[in-house]
Amino acid sequence: MEKLTLYNSVQSSLIRQALLRGIMFASIGIFFIVFSGILINKETLSAWGFPIFFISLSLIAIGLIPYRRLTRLATKPDALTIIDLDYLEFVSKGKMIIEVPLKDILKLDYIEIGNKYGIGLWVRPEKIENMILGYSYCDQSTKKICCQLKCNFFFPYFTKRSFHELNDWMREDQSPL
Repeated sequence: MEKLTLYNSVQSSLIRQALLRGIMFASIGIFFIVFSGILINKETLSAWGFPIFFISLSLIAIGLIPYRRLTRLATKPDALTIIDLDYLEFVSKGKMIIEVPLKDILKLDYIEIGNKYGIGLWVRPEKIENMILGYSYCDQSTKKICCQLKCNFFFPYFTKRSFHELNDWMREDQSPL
């Protein structure tokens, strides 16, 4: 049984950018809660304390959740696997999301738009409903890329090197025996 497994990798510059953005939002949230606790009197704080606390925690969460997602992806990466030159599988968070027969793939391309990069997959329209689809793994920016490029699937954070390796394996499948 021949098998090729490729893992995605998040660039360190992307993680650093998410961390800096997260620190900025978190510091605004901390600043907001600390200074409202120091500067606002008890009566006003009794009425506005919960909304201030909620807004502060929301700012901290908005800032640090994207960083947490990227670091989690860096420690437990998604995988694209070709099995016996028959199927392409995408596994995310330990669960199989999609399984595509290689014969149903129309096009495979490396996509880089802004700070999003990965592999785009175009599948025969009549075959898409027959594929095994797991839970939704797409975030809004991934769906936006799929709509923008009219690809059926976008597998984020796979490098250009992974794309070339995957493409070479798929060409092997199409070569005459």
